[in-house]
This record gives sequence, C-alpha cells and structure tokens, in this order.
Amino acid sequence: MKIRSSSFLFAPLIVVVSLAAKPVAAQWVWKDEGNRTVISDQAPPASIPLKNILKTPRGSRLAPRTIDSAEAAPAEPKPDVKKDDGPKTWAEKDLEYKKRQKEAAEASKKQEEETAKATAKQERCKAIRNNQAGLESGVRIARTNEKGEREFMTDEQRQAEIQRNRSELGGC
Repeated sequence: MKIRSSSFLFAPLIVVVSLAAKPVAAQWVWKDEGNRTVISDQAPPASIPLKNILKTPRGSRLAPRTIDSAEAAPAEPKPDVKKDDGPKTWAEKDLEYKKRQKEAAEASKKQEEETAKATAKQERCKAIRNNQAGLESGVRIARTNEKGEREFMTDEQRQAEIQRNRSELGGC
C-alpha cells in the first residue's frame, strides 16, 4: 500500500486555516432604529443606545458614551416580573424551603386557632340555648346571692334574662 505525500501536506494546511479563522462567538447583536435585530462582527454605531445592545463578544468592553435624557430615565420596573438569573443555588433553595415551611406552620396555627374559636362559640351558644329553654319552661329558677342564700327569680328578672339570651343568640 502506497501513501501519497500530498495527503500529509493537506492535513496540516486544514489545521492552520481552522486556527486562523475568527471565533464565531465574537459577534455583536443589537436592535437598530427600526427595531430590527442586527448581528455583526463589528461594534454597533454610537447612535445605538446601550439598552438596545443585546450581546457583546466575550472580553470586549463598550466604549464610554454620552447618555441621552431618554436613556437616563430608567424604565419603571415591573414588580410582578421576577428576574430569572438561571439556576438557583443551594442556599437560595434552602431559604425558599424554610420560608415555605414557616408559611405552612403559620397557616396551620391560624387554622387551629379558628377551629378552637368556632368550637368555643358553638359550646357557648349551646349553653345559652339550654339556659333559654330553662327560662322559657316556666319552672322556678333559684340563684345563690352574695350571702350564699338561695333566692328565686322574679318574673321581671326572668324576662330580662330571656331578652339578654335572645340578643346573645343573635350572634350564634
């Protein structure tokens, strides 16, 4: 088998040409005055505002420019839009996890408090209804006074107590 000498010369030539070519990543991308996207290996003209330059080559720096009054006024940030900087770090994930746990614990505590309040209100209403039923039954009701003596309710006291119970039952 005979090897041609021209193939040995051709291989190094391809390597030299490929190394001499400019990298494709060294491109500028910007929006021109007509809002069209322009891709070039040269920097945009000075008339293009900085906010319209979408991509610069790695390692390149923009030349300092004078800023128009339109560029100087920052656009109002949208509070609902969250800036996405890429994947979150473990610390950020952990912080969010702890925040969710805290919110869940607070919601659970609030739910328990509301349940306890509702249960206490139901028990109170039940006691008022039982008291009301006893008052309306007409049976004589005795109470203990400050001296520890039993005294029976008068009809006026009974009617006042019935009215008070009815007003409290309005909230049940």
